Amino acid sequence: MAAGACDALGLDTISAGDTLAFALECAERGLADWPLRFGDDVLPWPGAIARREGAGDLLAERTRRAAAAIGQGKSASPAT
Repeated sequence: MAAGACDALGLDTISAGDTLAFALECAERGLADWPLRFGDDVLPWPGAIARREGAGDLLAERTRRAAAAIGQGKSASPAT
């Protein structure tokens, strides 16, 4: 289902999966104030990334830039 959402939005599924895994890890560790936890429905997130809405704006920059923006122990902008 998430792969289909990525395809429909023109997102590369591998890159989007990597970015979502990064986002989940950051949220779980408390590095980002995003309403996202392992086991949650991730289907809204590809759309937020594609439209650059909320946390999707930062995540659209991919993991390297998002990691630099978040920094160790610092919160990023709130999610959608």
